[in-house]
Amino acid sequence: MADQPLKAHFVADPIELPDGRRVRVSAYPDGSIRFQVDGLPYGLTEAYLSGDP
Repeated sequence: MADQPLKAHFVADPIELPDGRRVRVSAYPDGSIRFQVDGLPYGLTEAYLSGDP
């Protein structure tokens, strides 16, 4: 059976930046946290921090 993606147990309201782009933060049951940034020219579009020890 293939691993199912974890469903976020916490999703913060998007933060709108002055230029109209948005930042989203989600937390998952395994302790990981995901940051997403919409739009360019940001070089980092998503960061995934593992909650595994």
